[in-house]
Amino acid sequence: MTTTPTLDIHEQLNKIQNNDNYEAGKCLEPIISLPLVKHLTFEEDEDEMIKMRAKLYRFDISESPSVWKERGTGEVKLLYHSVKHTVRVVMRRDKTLKICANHFITPSMKLQRPSNNRKNWWIWSVSADYADEITRPEIFAIKFTTEEISTFIADANVWEKKFIEGQNLIQNENMISQTSVKKEVFEDALDKLHVDTN
Repeated sequence: MTTTPTLDIHEQLNKIQNNDNYEAGKCLEPIISLPLVKHLTFEEDEDEMIKMRAKLYRFDISESPSVWKERGTGEVKLLYHSVKHTVRVVMRRDKTLKICANHFITPSMKLQRPSNNRKNWWIWSVSADYADEITRPEIFAIKFTTEEISTFIADANVWEKKFIEGQNLIQNENMISQTSVKKEVFEDALDKLHVDTN
């Protein structure tokens, strides 16, 4: 059995540098050049209201007894679509960027604290989450994860403030669109009234 002697890393580096074919700083041209591909996240038309670091859990009722399961850790965002007048929660896992939460905020949603009154947690339910292939109702819990206690309590409070702001945006836009429809109907009725009386 013959063994090959292993070279020290410094010896290997010296051997490479002393090689006649070695040129420091020389870049090799790629054999195949790949075109730049624009990666769409489908968040391009939306404005970011807030982005924070958090850990997300979902309440799994398929097991007996029901348990909280970790959904992922990453950055959670509230995104406002100014044309469609919607606000949605989008969260992607760290490293893989796989979506672990994707649902719209509605004015009827309520943020609640857990029963043990943890200041850095919020719980809410949604009628349809689109993170998986199957759309289904979910109950989510979010925990804001930062090192300092005062910071994650502040983060949780900022999240609540922006969540409510998103609900108000939706509610105001719905009221405006309902008012404009009523105004159009009213104007149409006025036009018909003028035609009928002449």
